[in-house]
Amino acid sequence: KIAVLGGSAGGHLTFTTGFRVKPPPTVLAAYWGYGDLIGPWLSQPSPHARHQRQTLTPAQMKAVEAGPPVANSYSRKGNGGAYYQTCRKLGIWPEKVSGFAETDAGKYAPYMAALNVSPKFPPTLMIHGTKDTDVPHEQSLIMTREFKKHGVTHRLISVKNGEHGLGGGRPQDIRAANAAMLPFVLKHMK
Repeated sequence: KIAVLGGSAGGHLTFTTGFRVKPPPTVLAAYWGYGDLIGPWLSQPSPHARHQRQTLTPAQMKAVEAGPPVANSYSRKGNGGAYYQTCRKLGIWPEKVSGFAETDAGKYAPYMAALNVSPKFPPTLMIHGTKDTDVPHEQSLIMTREFKKHGVTHRLISVKNGEHGLGGGRPQDIRAANAAMLPFVLKHMK
């Protein structure tokens, strides 16, 4: 039995294990995750201040891209944070991380959890702040609709006023959300 947990892009990967890993994990917990890879929140310029702090020039972008694929920031050459912010600021993140043009929705479909929920999807806990400006709370609402449609056991805990990572939410609400994770996982690991 395996539980998979992750936050943000790790939340996306958590959802992805629910339909791409065979056999699927036993239970999932996605923190501020997403099941849509090409919606306006990623494929259009971001209006949020968090994505405006740093901007790389085209030459700096190419320098980051010229390095080898890496799984952690310690091995990356260049400023990965500024690269991400520039991509989000310009609305080019989907194309930059996949190589597919944003309009090629069919190419993304096999990796989009929102399009791949079935009754076989593992029980899933989602925790998401309602004021998240990096991964909109709507992403967890989209997954909730899909889980309901397919009869998948799930729970969404929305932390009022929580930003990405839940900052800005009331401390007691954040504690309660985090405290709900282990009981949910253990219940479904039996």
